[in-house]
Amino acid sequence: MWFHEWCFIESNADLFTDLIYTLGVDGVEVNEAISLNDDYIERIKPCHDLIFLFKQKQTNTSNENLVKGARLHEICFGQQIYKNVCPIQAILSVLLDCTREDLNFGATLTEFKEYSQKFHSKGLGRFHTKMKGIALSNHEPIRDVHNRFAKLQLIHGAIPEDNEWLDIARPIVQRHIQKFIEDKIHFRLMVIVSEPDKKYERELKQVLADSSLTDDERNAQKSN
Repeated sequence: MWFHEWCFIESNADLFTDLIYTLGVDGVEVNEAISLNDDYIERIKPCHDLIFLFKQKQTNTSNENLVKGARLHEICFGQQIYKNVCPIQAILSVLLDCTREDLNFGATLTEFKEYSQKFHSKGLGRFHTKMKGIALSNHEPIRDVHNRFAKLQLIHGAIPEDNEWLDIARPIVQRHIQKFIEDKIHFRLMVIVSEPDKKYERELKQVLADSSLTDDERNAQKSN
């Protein structure tokens, strides 16, 4: 993985909640919106933002300028610079502008917010949004947390003939488990095994087969 790479992560509300929690944020969560009608919006208040994620086409352009005047230079919004930063950039743009007393940013985002405030300058014009985007894209602690939630690639490797595959795979999985425990990332470990009836049936067949062997045949099997 090269220095500036941001891995692709799924656009999943539970994943985003775990991500911002891992960053140190406390007091908010991300949920899937089931409607935009009045009853639903009233039920979820206080709602801090609507995040609309979609695959953009070249024709999906907007001339709407919803933020005008001095407020444009006050909000913590950064231009997307690198691929795959869109979801975390949208979430952090909201969180870092939120002033609710029950919201705790944690050390990482507090440090980043203080650093990015130097770009809140009218003299920079629209360039200030690009500078904020660059600051986020190059923020290694935030990028590292983000990349932990990327899908792991399949690991392929040779298995020596005298080794069982579990002897190779188990230490790799154990390293991942230890990392997840340290980062307080929830995980599940599952196994695919034979049905007990099938397992015992094979063992019984093997016992019956062994019992029918002569001593010479058993010794020959052991030597092989």
